[in-house]
Amino acid sequence: MKVSELLNEYEAFKTLGEKELPFEAALTVAGNIETLRVPAEVAIRKRNEITEKHLERDDKGSPIKVGDGYKLKDSAAYTKEMLSLEENEVEIGDIKKIPKSVLSSLTIAPAKLAPILKYIE
Repeated sequence: MKVSELLNEYEAFKTLGEKELPFEAALTVAGNIETLRVPAEVAIRKRNEITEKHLERDDKGSPIKVGDGYKLKDSAAYTKEMLSLEENEVEIGDIKKIPKSVLSSLTIAPAKLAPILKYIE
């Protein structure tokens, strides 16, 4: 699985994990979160390292803020490195499917559910 897919699925399962579910479905979702957690945390750490490496800093060593974000030394190099990270393949354990019937009473934004549609049967 690509790192970009991993992070999207991890966030989607975490969102689903905040919902009240029947026990078996909750157990499956919790297990899927745990399966994805360590590889996602590694990917997030690497993403943060890339960001830190490319931040432009002032004379005190603090990142230079620009609007809601920060100024980058070389945005093209940053983007290239981030895309490379996101395209990396990562091994994960088995993700278990969730029966659609146990999710039918939930209210959730489609965009939050989209990354894990393949795990809903």
